[in-house]
Amino acid sequence: MRKLFKYFNTVKKELFLIPILIIVEVIFEILIPIFMSKLIDDGVNAVDSFGVASPNKEVILYYGALMIISAVIALVFGVLVTKTAAKVSTEFGHNLRQAQFEKIQTYSFENIDNFKTSSLITRMTMDVNMIQQSLNMTLRVALRAPALLIFSIGSIAIFAGTLAAIFVIVVPILVIGFYLILSRAHKYFIKMFTKIDHLNLTIQEDLIGIRTVKSFVREDYETNRFDRATKDVRDISVKAEKNHYI
Repeated sequence: MRKLFKYFNTVKKELFLIPILIIVEVIFEILIPIFMSKLIDDGVNAVDSFGVASPNKEVILYYGALMIISAVIALVFGVLVTKTAAKVSTEFGHNLRQAQFEKIQTYSFENIDNFKTSSLITRMTMDVNMIQQSLNMTLRVALRAPALLIFSIGSIAIFAGTLAAIFVIVVPILVIGFYLILSRAHKYFIKMFTKIDHLNLTIQEDLIGIRTVKSFVREDYETNRFDRATKDVRDISVKAEKNHYI
């Protein structure tokens, strides 16, 4: 991963801006249930000096307005996070592909013989797209989830201290569960990329030798070969995604 950090050079400012935007978004999201509790306790369930239920409209309007303002601010910063993360991940993908292409141009004939053309194509397209999408999700979700957890625990500890103990039990279970799911799905993704390499090789051979295929009337054979390659990619992709989300 250290080798990949240099490809953020063109978006350093945006990369450091994302955590700040996420923290602001999370803070205002956490404020909404806090204002809701104040609205119910001090507004809806308010009692007068005689102990009779008497909803306080001013308090209800005040905290209702604060909730609307917090929701709007959280929405605005959420949109900014999404746009900034998309820019960072896209620029990163661009820089990585450029570096790959420049590196391939320096390969000797021995290096080129060791790497199939289909494999190089997969690395510059499918692999980079996967890294780009993972980075986009990581910037938006992986940073937001810890911040949301920390601020949630903090607010619960302040307003309902006894409930904070639940997180001590739940968080380790979630971490272990996610680790088991990812470790199980990893092997299927490795197989999926191998199958995609084979599919790209099949397409490349068919396109290069299309005249030969037609001359020897091998269309049916090549169609079946391509069909088998696509089915292999489909089957392993389904297994990988199932193990990734289940």
